[in-house]
Amino acid sequence: MWPAVRSAIDFVLDMRGPSGEIYWARDNVGTIYPTALISSCSSTYLSIKSALSIATTIGEERTDWKMANAALVKAIKEMPCILNTPQENRFTFAMDWYYPAMCCVVNGNDAKLSLSNGWNKFVIDGFGCLCSLEQGWVTAAETSELAIALAVHGEYKDSATVYNWIHQLRDDDGAYFYGMALPTREIWPEEKPTWTSAAVVLAADMFRPMSATSLLLDHHGPTTP
Repeated sequence: MWPAVRSAIDFVLDMRGPSGEIYWARDNVGTIYPTALISSCSSTYLSIKSALSIATTIGEERTDWKMANAALVKAIKEMPCILNTPQENRFTFAMDWYYPAMCCVVNGNDAKLSLSNGWNKFVIDGFGCLCSLEQGWVTAAETSELAIALAVHGEYKDSATVYNWIHQLRDDDGAYFYGMALPTREIWPEEKPTWTSAAVVLAADMFRPMSATSLLLDHHGPTTP
């Protein structure tokens, strides 16, 4: 699958902005949407990092990818203003809060401080993580990802607490509902997307490693909570 991976990363890096950011979309006629998002840039960083690990394993040098990823980190850390369009309210989405930590764009005390600083903004005690500050809507996927971000940086107690809240969104068939509207505590929408339940499984894998997948996000190696 290496040719497919290599082509995918080259395609993504062809969508770079002038400061190292990665624009988030390109339509079917090749037009790039010149807006970069913190969450997508963070996940792109992790993807490039993973591709570089593959390249090292098979003995292929990709210095261009390394340089691009270093520039991307700088863009995420130092120039957040370029990662939002002027029409949007900045930093209202929870994903923009925890994704740099989850993907290890930021590490150590910086990551822990970032997660701590956003806690009172996005976390509703006893329920989970809001999707955005503008909506009173807790979602299973965002809450699962927050649990992953906390576990990656060794905050296992808070991670387990957050993860346990998710299960009130679990249906009798084992799948997880999209989210819950607050303060009414109404399940909304009444949908159970596969990717929502997948996020819950990925988070569970961080506590009791069931597969090598847990190592994709736990960049610091296996740790017993």
